[in-house]
Amino acid sequence: MQPKTPSPGPQAPPAPADPAGASFPGGDPFGGELQQLTPQLRAFLGRLQSGGTTYGTSLDDLVQETLARGWRSRTSFDAQRGTLATWLLRIAFTVYLDHRAAPPPDSTAREAATLEPDPAVAAAAREHLVHLLAQLDPRERHLLLRFHRDGRSIAELASETGLNSGTVKSLLHRARARLWAIERRKEDA
Repeated sequence: MQPKTPSPGPQAPPAPADPAGASFPGGDPFGGELQQLTPQLRAFLGRLQSGGTTYGTSLDDLVQETLARGWRSRTSFDAQRGTLATWLLRIAFTVYLDHRAAPPPDSTAREAATLEPDPAVAAAAREHLVHLLAQLDPRERHLLLRFHRDGRSIAELASETGLNSGTVKSLLHRARARLWAIERRKEDA
């Protein structure tokens, strides 16, 4: 009987070639070429990022997104039109512009929370709305308020009033058109 030799066990995957940690499936040569361009890509994006705001996006995030976009659009690369480096840097510039154009995170929520309506403006708007609604037929006004203010559906309004849903839609449309016409006349005067 021969002694059993221990099996080496599972092999660890090779370490990625670039510091950002991108690895490409199956050791694809195109992926390897992209990884070789990572230092140039980092330098390019670093220079761009130092001159503008990308709202907290890290350099590594920009590099990774550029590599991912390059990998996904690898079929569009044409070596006769230019080098891989030029093609990838163009993608990097687009990624940079996309991140720079994006609004800062939660900016709209923060702005909405900090903007409190002016009580005088709110009171004037409410008064104006009451004046406009007073010019509508009572049935149209009732339907319009129940639909928009109370959030009732067309079907709910139809069953509540005993009207057909088409009639409810028509009355709502007529009420909106009348309000719009009143406002237009006021603006023209």
